[in-house]
Amino acid sequence: MSTEFKRIKFPTEMNVAHYLDKKGIIYKYEVPICIIAEQTNQRTWYPDFYLPKLGIYLEVCGTPKDRIGKIRRKRVYEENQIPVIFLHYYKSDSKWKKYLEDEIEKIEDTRMNEFVKLVSSKKEDC
Repeated sequence: MSTEFKRIKFPTEMNVAHYLDKKGIIYKYEVPICIIAEQTNQRTWYPDFYLPKLGIYLEVCGTPKDRIGKIRRKRVYEENQIPVIFLHYYKSDSKWKKYLEDEIEKIEDTRMNEFVKLVSSKKEDC
């Protein structure tokens, strides 16, 4: 069981933490990150979870209303090239869990494609 459990504020986030723990995925809760918003304003945000071995952040949307508020955040994360997954926890367990797995797979596929480009260009340089 993660030592982060005692810091978690909301039941939805606690359930996500239990799922990550069950899967053996190491996470940190509300790790501060520095972002640039509106191209000039530096801010500190506290995404719900950080998965350090994957280098991915998770934001938990507990209700459809939460999702609306996080649309701007998603754009800012993208502008800062920060990999984040917005979990729509208000959907069924099987849907948000499958979504999480699918999104991690997409991110890892993108990373692998970048790695392949690097390795193939390295061979061409020789």
